This record gives sequence, C-alpha cells and structure tokens, in this order.
Amino acid sequence: MSDRETVAASVRTARHTQAVRVIGAATIAALAALVIATALGAGADPLVARVIFNLIGALAGALCLLRALRVSYQRSAWVLFGAAVLSWTVGDLLWGELVAGVDSPVYPSWADAFYIAFYPLALAGIVSLADVRRISRSSADQRPVRP
Repeated sequence: MSDRETVAASVRTARHTQAVRVIGAATIAALAALVIATALGAGADPLVARVIFNLIGALAGALCLLRALRVSYQRSAWVLFGAAVLSWTVGDLLWGELVAGVDSPVYPSWADAFYIAFYPLALAGIVSLADVRRISRSSADQRPVRP
C-alpha cells in the first residue's frame, strides 16, 4: 500500500470514528431527553415522546450501519440489524402519521409492513452471525495440530 493510500485509509477511519462518536452521543442525549421529559411530565405529550423515540431508533439503526461500514468482519449481520432497526423506526413513523388518532384506521397499514419486515431482517442477521462463527470454527478445526 502506498503512502497516499495509507493516509486516505487513516482519514476514512478517523471520519468513521468521529461519526460513531457523534451519533452515539446524539443517541445518549436523545435517550436522556426522553427520560427527563417523562420525569417532568412532558413525556406524556405523545408528540414529544414519539419524536424522541423515533430519533433514538434512527440513530441506533445508523450506528449499526456505520459499524458495517467500518468493519468488514460480520458486515452482513450488521447491515441486516441496521435495516431491521430502521424498518421498525419507519413503521413507528408511519403508524404515528397514518394510524394513530384516526377514527377508523386501515389494517393492515404500511406501518405494519415495516413492523413485520423487522423480524426476518433481524433473524437473518442472527443467522448471519451464527454462520460466520461456524465458518470461523470449521477453519480453525482444519489447522494442523502440532505434537
């Protein structure tokens, strides 16, 4: 690898690290805001709670996707986990806009499709993790044993 490629790789790593820190701090701040709003009684306001809750979901999904971007090991699992969390968050957003507070909501709604999509995505992520471990273990078993 040339010096230019090494510098570019370290800059990308620094950017990803900074993005993870910013998104992680924003997630913690949103969670703290939800706890404080609930303690002060403002959490009873459905709009405040819904906005903060959906922000936390979006940030958590973004963190999963950033992890997949940064580290190649188990990348497919983290992409699937991020997609699952974001799917649930989109379902929450759609439910809040299309279903909640409507006198006669339509069932199933588009929100339900995103809620249901969470489960196969999360399961595929879990299976992907198990598959990576199985492959790693089987390749470790094939190493010659020294007497």
